[in-house]
Amino acid sequence: CNYFKALAEQGSEIVYEAKMLILGDAGAGKTTLARKVGDPDADLPDAVTHSTPGIMVSSLLLKEMSPAFTIHIWDFGGQEVYHATHQFFLTKKSLYVLLCDGRKEEQFDYWLQMQEIYGQDSRLLMVVNQKGDMQPNLPMSDLRRDYPNVSEGKPTVINLATDRSGAVALRQHIERSIRNLPQFERGERVPKKWVAIRRQLERIKADHIPVSEFRKICAKEGIAERKRQNFLLDFLHDLGVFLYFKDVAGLNKMVILQPQWATAAVYNVLDHTKKKGDNGHFTRADLNEVWNCAEYEDYFEDLLRLMERFELCYEAPERKGLFIVPSLLPDESPNGYAWEEPNGLQIQYQYTFMPKDIMARLIVRQHGLLESPPVMWKRGAVFSDNGARIEAMESYRDKCISLRSNGNGRNAKELMTAISREIDALNRSFHFNERMKVAQKIPCNCPVCKDLPIPHYFLRSNLDKADRANQPVQCQESFQMISVRVLLDGVFANEVGAKPLPIDQDTIVEWLELGELQKALEALRSEFPEVSIQLSNLKDAEKAYSQKRIEFEELSGIKARLKFAVLELLGSKQ
Repeated sequence: CNYFKALAEQGSEIVYEAKMLILGDAGAGKTTLARKVGDPDADLPDAVTHSTPGIMVSSLLLKEMSPAFTIHIWDFGGQEVYHATHQFFLTKKSLYVLLCDGRKEEQFDYWLQMQEIYGQDSRLLMVVNQKGDMQPNLPMSDLRRDYPNVSEGKPTVINLATDRSGAVALRQHIERSIRNLPQFERGERVPKKWVAIRRQLERIKADHIPVSEFRKICAKEGIAERKRQNFLLDFLHDLGVFLYFKDVAGLNKMVILQPQWATAAVYNVLDHTKKKGDNGHFTRADLNEVWNCAEYEDYFEDLLRLMERFELCYEAPERKGLFIVPSLLPDESPNGYAWEEPNGLQIQYQYTFMPKDIMARLIVRQHGLLESPPVMWKRGAVFSDNGARIEAMESYRDKCISLRSNGNGRNAKELMTAISREIDALNRSFHFNERMKVAQKIPCNCPVCKDLPIPHYFLRSNLDKADRANQPVQCQESFQMISVRVLLDGVFANEVGAKPLPIDQDTIVEWLELGELQKALEALRSEFPEVSIQLSNLKDAEKAYSQKRIEFEELSGIKARLKFAVLELLGSKQ
């Protein structure tokens, strides 16, 4: 690959660095911890004016031991409105610090499960910010039993406001923990020219630079081939030091040297929208108010694309210039709303761990299918098409998403198929593991279950096994044997469950050759989670071209990259 080819050609340098991510509920003291790690004598942040706007990123050189290394500190805001985007920045081979202050309502399970899913082999430290005379009482034995990454017998307890010696000891503990990460046993080997380019970027005192300037720096260091420059951009983005959104029209023209420039802009809009109290709605007038400064004035459209890339908002089809943040919709369904349709199709998704904002992201992805006028709230929405209606509801308490339709005809099946495919794609994006799973459940349609308010449900995974073995399954209410094909065809259109892809790969390749990229992406969306984002990127690019914000050459380049991505996906399927 490009990385090993560069190592062979250039030689390498050993780089010692790591990423530390601070997680925890709002008000736990994460920003204070980030400051005290850097300077035990640092002033305390003001609880109001210094509330973390989503994510704050800083770097710190630790040189008390040898070799010296750099730690990149990511301070994650604890407000629930920020949770939807955290997944884009939680990485493997990192040190996680879960900060708590002993409050009973703290979300230990949520943060530990998020860390396990995204951090995987990362190390985890639990730290208690002791406030006043409060004595922490964490169920460490239970946490160690339930979460493999909780390895210490007791948490580090410190009063971040007053305990200077404790802050020094915590910093030393953090340094030792990072030095025990796998990559520090040998150091991270990086091609020499990459190191030189990166050092030049670090010396630039700007929030971002044009990608053309980055390419000039690469060319001066002997990396003139655009393909290799792009690979280095991807490497730096994944490392979390810089950000480059290659498939987001507008943002693909810049390299973001200070990640908080972009993240703060996004989260400030969310904060403003939440405080405004207009049911998650904001307008361009709101953007003028929030981004009314020189650093953002030329980048309104680009930053809006970033918010859409994070699946935080969408532009209301019925009113141009009005944007909706589904995670800020009212908690309760609209006044007077009730589902009064006859029994139709049903599907359930049962989670052992349920990430937040699945429903909000579903609404963003499928806002074109929302009923008109929209019927939606934070935990639910009604979708409609060709007379079919589907209610989707999320119960975080029950860790469940339920879908039900107003009938069982072909239109209802097609709409059910579209919505369930999108939920399947969202679920795959969360990287569930063996301990934290999601199960799709299909209701039995035998004569007994058809008349029951709560029929027997079959696990989809069991149905797929029975289907491969060409065996029926038994209902646990009527004890009748039911055909798997009858069950799946009773819910989905076109036997969606039976095929690994909705159509054969040769047809998709033919569509690509004919220039029908959108058609190919839509066909692949149920199988590959990233395709929904690629489809959104294509629509964004075509919209930007129609509004004359990008040239035809740039649109063609975006389509070419997306076409190549589709071909790579098809290759991975073989």
